[in-house]
Amino acid sequence: MTRINKIERIFDRVLKNVKPGDGEIKTINSTVNEMMSRLKKVAGNNVEIMLTGSVARGTNVRGNYDIDIFLLFKNNISEEEMEKKGIEIAKKTIAKHKNETYTMKYAEHPYLMLNMNDRGITIDLVPSFKIKDASERISAVDRTQLHNQFINSNFNEKLRDDVRLLKTFLAANGIYGAEARIEGFSGYLCELLVFHFGSFAKLLNAMGSLKLPAVIDIKNNSRIQGMQADFVKKFAKEFIVIDPVDENRNVAANVSSESLSLLMLKARKFLAGPSIDAFYGPKFSDVNSKAQIKKLGDELGLDVYALVFKIPDIAEDIIWQQIKKTRGRIEDILRQGNFAPELSFQNISDRLGIISFFINPVRCNSKKAAGPHIAMADSVDAFMKKHKKPFTFIENDRIYSMQRQAHALPEDLLMAIAGKKIIEFPSYIKKEKIYFYKNRIPEQYAKMLNQAVRTRLLWQ
Repeated sequence: MTRINKIERIFDRVLKNVKPGDGEIKTINSTVNEMMSRLKKVAGNNVEIMLTGSVARGTNVRGNYDIDIFLLFKNNISEEEMEKKGIEIAKKTIAKHKNETYTMKYAEHPYLMLNMNDRGITIDLVPSFKIKDASERISAVDRTQLHNQFINSNFNEKLRDDVRLLKTFLAANGIYGAEARIEGFSGYLCELLVFHFGSFAKLLNAMGSLKLPAVIDIKNNSRIQGMQADFVKKFAKEFIVIDPVDENRNVAANVSSESLSLLMLKARKFLAGPSIDAFYGPKFSDVNSKAQIKKLGDELGLDVYALVFKIPDIAEDIIWQQIKKTRGRIEDILRQGNFAPELSFQNISDRLGIISFFINPVRCNSKKAAGPHIAMADSVDAFMKKHKKPFTFIENDRIYSMQRQAHALPEDLLMAIAGKKIIEFPSYIKKEKIYFYKNRIPEQYAKMLNQAVRTRLLWQ
């Protein structure tokens, strides 16, 4: 069997597993038709009801019952009025007798997530303005209707199947989705990349040999050469995919350097040794995570520290970004105290958050504080007044002082941080509810940490 034939057989096997079957398509179509009929009945003729997202574009994967329906208003009303009317219409379509509930969600503006609990289906009902061109948009979601038009005008069934392959490949490696905790590739970005390169196989080849900065102009079907610097400056990114419906938007803006690097590495690995395992992700057990984390720390010769706290039921993207910012501030404080973490992780699950650091066993009783150049007389005088004890000296052409550390051990510093004596955590995290652990982390929290760790490992 040739290498190309092997790859094609792998693709065929994966597609059989991830392409929705006739029964699933029938269920989705029936649900969509029912919901759109309900919305039209309530909204009347002044609001256009449009199915959007992967279901509308035929790129959804098996088992994904998330449906997006937009309520498109004419732009002769204010944005506030559009949002209010859209939510009112959405709420009126909820069938409580069918065990349907809803949750208010917030992106750039509010939308309603309908939970069809008996069917296991969720539908996002999103108010938006009807537009014909990106220049008319008032909010970011207004572009979605244009995305629909572009993909449906340019896609055939082969491209749709290749998008499903790409989504599965990315999901197996934890980089499918543009949300804050993943910082990966959105569904629309997957569609654009497959369209640009012509197939999933060609995309893998391109990613395996990608040189940065890379600017992809979807509308003109070209790789921009010679002007990368201009686009890198404009979008402040090295991987740029220009939205064909809005030249001022980088569709890859949320893709982190880590996610892009992982795709490049995994593409090379698959092409060098094609295997269906590449589409099903790493296999690991989170049973007895406490022992697994302890073993990993011992193997690396690092102490494992964890701060655990309760989090409120608000948008995950907001929570994730706030925890990430807090983790960065704690890292900076640890580094200043000569306890620089070798690794750090975060995770959220079931209204709990965890921040963890892997740190070399160390005790730091004193720290060398660097002062100004000896020629800076006023600054030297000020430094010497501030650092009178216990040992101030000259080394080459600068003045230094050895100072006793306020915290000699990482745990001392982290416990002070947990007590909110050094930094402020987000206001919803109460200091008496921040729990501190070293090495022996309770199973419930160790499982959260284990999941975060495993998503970063290249070898399982």
